[in-house]
Amino acid sequence: MNEMFNKQITFQTRLDYSSLVENQSFINIQSLALIDEIMEALQETPWKPWKKQQLFNKEKYKEELIDCWHFLINLSLASGMNAEEVKERFMKKNKENNERQKNNY
Repeated sequence: MNEMFNKQITFQTRLDYSSLVENQSFINIQSLALIDEIMEALQETPWKPWKKQQLFNKEKYKEELIDCWHFLINLSLASGMNAEEVKERFMKKNKENNERQKNNY
């Protein structure tokens, strides 16, 4: 995960977006881009129960998910989180979610 964050920092620096980190406009654009990529991923899945002919383009779906990761990393960086903090927060929330399910949340 550190390598992914480092590569994204390098990429953002090359695009000169580094000055936009923690900038609300940057965060808004990255959030909208993430939503768009999620919608593109959804379009590759057979999610319409009323439609008989649907194909699941698994490879294209995976490509769209990777695009999502890029924007999610950008948003994490914009909030000041590094890979280690993301991992720590994920693990904490995962534990909380598991506890909730044990307690019929």
